[in-house]
Amino acid sequence: MKIAEILNKVFDDKRYMIALVVLWFIICAVGFSTVGLFSSEFMKFGPNDTLTYLTIKIDTWSRYIFILLFTVISTCVNDLASDSLGPFFTNAITDHKSRHLPYRKNTILMISQIWSLYCNFMGIASVALVFSQFDLILVRAFVDLAVNFFTMNRFMRNKEYDPNAFGRYFEQESCVEEELSESNNLPTNTT
Repeated sequence: MKIAEILNKVFDDKRYMIALVVLWFIICAVGFSTVGLFSSEFMKFGPNDTLTYLTIKIDTWSRYIFILLFTVISTCVNDLASDSLGPFFTNAITDHKSRHLPYRKNTILMISQIWSLYCNFMGIASVALVFSQFDLILVRAFVDLAVNFFTMNRFMRNKEYDPNAFGRYFEQESCVEEELSESNNLPTNTT
């Protein structure tokens, strides 16, 4: 089997893709373990002298609990909004096949601009979290899992398991792409 065929199979079959992700994650964990990550200051739990967030020293329980609550609430809001707005912008607004809008154009622009501003400012908080301490990242990961469980179930609520029908959809899409490609390659009459 050629490398391109293997890559296509991994890309198309999400089970193979997630297996690749898990394998890479294990390799990274082992690699970082061998260089000493798990015995570093980053791996501490709770408030301490080495924990900083946005250059603020988090060395008391009140500061730590504030950062912890901020992390939980911010992660919930970020994930819910991202899982709601991302597909909305992609499927309802920017998809050229979608011809109708659910809101007025200025409302959509306002939603888009506010979301963009929010992402820029909250991106700073996300970067700061990455450089803070492992326990806060662990909390964020668990909140991500919970919100993701909710949103994925919400997206799947009116769908049923039918891999054959799912595969036929992509076969039809492939046929349409081939027809378009063939029609674009037809010789044109220039006289």
